[in-house]
Amino acid sequence: MGDFVTRTDAPWTHTVPPSGSTEDFFNAVAYQKGWYDFTIGTDADPGWTRRHSGHLETGTDSFSG
Repeated sequence: MGDFVTRTDAPWTHTVPPSGSTEDFFNAVAYQKGWYDFTIGTDADPGWTRRHSGHLETGTDSFSG
């Protein structure tokens, strides 16, 4: 996939109230050529996680390994 810059300032932590929401910004195009891979979890249930990964289409050539 090329020369990717890996961020080393994780994990990012956000406190979200019940029925609330939050947002964060990570420029996947600038840092990872459009690729992203992250996992969401909760202290309320340490066994619960959801992983999201994929590619943001920019119209430039890319490939998956």
